[in-house]
Order: sequence, then structure tokens, then C-alpha cells
Amino acid sequence: MRPFWVALVILIAAFAVPLYQLAEFAIGSELYSHILIVPLAAAYFFFTGNSVVFRSSGPSWSWSIVFILMGVLLALIGLNLGLSNSPARHVDYLSAMTASLLCFGYGASTFYLNRESLRRVLFPLGFLLFMIPLPAYLQSLLETFLQHGSALTAFGFFKIYGTPILVTDVLVFDLPGFRLHVAPECSGIHSSLVLFIVSVAASRLFLHTAWKRAALVLAVIPLALLRNGLRIFVVGQLCVDVGPQMIDSYIHRHGGPVFFVLSLIPLLLALIALYRTEQTLPHSGGGLPYKLP
Repeated sequence: MRPFWVALVILIAAFAVPLYQLAEFAIGSELYSHILIVPLAAAYFFFTGNSVVFRSSGPSWSWSIVFILMGVLLALIGLNLGLSNSPARHVDYLSAMTASLLCFGYGASTFYLNRESLRRVLFPLGFLLFMIPLPAYLQSLLETFLQHGSALTAFGFFKIYGTPILVTDVLVFDLPGFRLHVAPECSGIHSSLVLFIVSVAASRLFLHTAWKRAALVLAVIPLALLRNGLRIFVVGQLCVDVGPQMIDSYIHRHGGPVFFVLSLIPLLLALIALYRTEQTLPHSGGGLPYKLP
């Protein structure tokens, strides 16, 4: 048992500088502020529900070697990216170094934990992946998807409401007396990412059927698009009914948390509906024996 914790302490010490830079980055980032909470949540999942048994048999050399080699490769990539002063490169550097640390940690886990314990702690180990900032390229792809999907959803809301609308571009709506442009900031990428993490944690806590867990997590995608589309529609309709000055209103500039809370309601209802289809929650599958009213 002691060698495992010693190995983790050595790893954290070796990656102390990248970890400090990651924490500093997360504190100053609106998109990645959740990174600071992820290790605490993973530790909770790791230490509750099931005991961890350290191996009495030989280590899993194959998996350990694979993870260690991946960690070395990612560390080399990260160190190379760290030589650049570009802000985008800095995010990629943090992504590579964090992924490298996790790979070394996974290597230590496969070396010191027996197979049954690895199965039990697979979720908290995987949950740590949320610590990795998205590389700039992937972040841009996700942002573009949410931006265009939200614009399409907002267009549907305008049509249902009966607002005269002309689409001159996929992201530009000509409304009565006002032109609305769906900017990248309207993608709601931060709220969507947090909602996704919440759904993953909730599915683990309250559900034990694989497809129901997957259904809850996948429900985040339409929920995210509906939430962002509704926000764009509300802002646009206010600009039509009240005046173009509503583009600078509180609901546009700072209304994100309100719509995020609204999106939690259908997610909670879906969770309750899925939970009620299950008779009991097992104590051995990693889920906690909680019961909803």
C-alpha cells in the first residue's frame, strides 16, 4: 500500500510546476473553473462505496508500460509546446502535461492495484480526465458545433413564436428592426461542459444500468442546444418587442447562470424518471445507496 502512495506523491512533486500552472489557469478561466473541483470529486468516488485492495499477485506489466510510455510521449510534447509564448499553445501545453500526469498515475494504478480494485475505481480514475483542458483545436470544434446548433434551435423558437425572421447567414438573423448575430460567445460551451460533468457524476451516484447512465449523459446535448437556443430567442425577442438596447441588457450579458439552472430542471426530471425504473441501487457497482423521494 505504501509504495502506491509514495509513487503518487513523487508524481505530484515531479509535476508540481504544471499543476500550479493548471490551477492558476483554472482560477482565471471562465471555461475551466471546474478543474479545481474535479480532483475532489474523484477522491470522493475513490474512497467511498468500495474498499481498495492492493495487489498480492504480480503487476500488470503490459498496461503499466503502455501508460508510462504514453506519459513520456505526452510530457515530451508538452515540454515542446511550453517553449511557445502563444496563449493557444499554453492551453495545449497544459492539456499535454495534465494528460501525461494522469497516464503516469494510471500506470501506477495498474501496477499496484489488483484487477478487482481497478474495476471498482475505474470511474474515479476516468473522472480525472475532466482535469484536462481541451486543446485549442478541439475547443474550437466544440464551440462551433454549439454555436451553429444553438442558432438553428433559436431559429426554431422564432418560427414557433411567429416572429418574422430572415436568415441572411447561418449565424445572422434579420428580425423586425434588428439584426441578431450569434457570436461564438453564444455557444454556451462553459455551461454545457459543466452540465455534462454534472450528468456524469449524477448517473454514477443514482443509476446502475449502463444504458440509463448513457441516456442521461447523452441528454445533455439536446439540453445544451435548447438552453442556448432559448437564451438567443429571448434576447432577440426582447430586442424586437422592447428595443435594440436589450442586446446590452443583464439577461444577455449575465443571464447564463439563470438559463443553466433552467436546464438543470429537465435533467433532474430525466434522472428521477430513469431512477424510478430501477428497483434498487446495488452497493457493489460503485453507485451509492441513495434514494430519491
